Amino acid sequence: MNRNRNIVRAVGVLVGIQIFSFASAQLWAQDNRMRMMEPLPPPAVSTNNIQTLSPRDVGDTGENNDLGPQIVLQRRAAPPLLSLYSDSQYFFDSNVGLTRNHETSDGVYFQSLGAAFTPHLLNNLSSAVYIRQQFIRYNDNSGLDFDAQTAGLSLSYPVENLFTLYGGFSASRQITRQNDSEFYKEFDAQFGLWRSQPLTRRLSLYYGYQLDWLPANPSDLTEMNNALYAGLNLQLLDRLTGQLLYRIRMRDYLQSSRNDIDNLVSLAFTYTCCRYVNIRTYVTYGDNYSNNADFNYRVVNAGGGLNISVQF
Repeated sequence: MNRNRNIVRAVGVLVGIQIFSFASAQLWAQDNRMRMMEPLPPPAVSTNNIQTLSPRDVGDTGENNDLGPQIVLQRRAAPPLLSLYSDSQYFFDSNVGLTRNHETSDGVYFQSLGAAFTPHLLNNLSSAVYIRQQFIRYNDNSGLDFDAQTAGLSLSYPVENLFTLYGGFSASRQITRQNDSEFYKEFDAQFGLWRSQPLTRRLSLYYGYQLDWLPANPSDLTEMNNALYAGLNLQLLDRLTGQLLYRIRMRDYLQSSRNDIDNLVSLAFTYTCCRYVNIRTYVTYGDNYSNNADFNYRVVNAGGGLNISVQF
């Protein structure tokens, strides 16, 4: 019984941090107000090579992850301290400008390169310091192309068998491809809690809450976000996992009178090719309702990705 609880807890830490990253992942799109930070299918760091029950070994790799495969974890003496990864995605975006009328679709190539250092600081505490470089390229709307750079710290801590607390801090900047000029910068202070509940041997339910404070430049994009999320994680085959997620998020723009409520539904399938490689397909649907009707929109993303990850 204790071993089963440890397995559930370890898997829970892994999946929960990935949910946290997914719920805070961003769409990287533009409209006529340079509104670039909205939900996007996130890059996934391979987690199939994590094999220990210790929470310090299933901590965040510091990247925007998918919901991640639930796997049976096995004890290993020395957890990896350094992770390197490359994540390549290509997807169809139904509304690249996030506009409510005259929607424009496009194909998008999204490349992420990153590294994370995951030291063991305290028992049961998962920690990571990470850096990430991203390249976003549009097929037809090349004027929207840009690069993004992010660095941050993430932490998580399980509270008995009740829930997992997590939080972190990151700083990011976005740079135009045409003239290498910075046009957006933000900090993200995050806090949340979540719980995972096994329903059957292969199916689990997860749910949680997340708070984000996002000071930004331009300052009128500074936000305070409150999100609730829930979903299912199903091990379809030994190497194939399906993930379903629903999130509702309340967004308060602190430097203006704007308030938004957005909904996100995502379905993803991840296939583990080997210890270092996984591939996935996904489809997401989002809609945003704002007290400023100019910011009402709907968007669908559908595509796939290849992830390569090594740990030392």
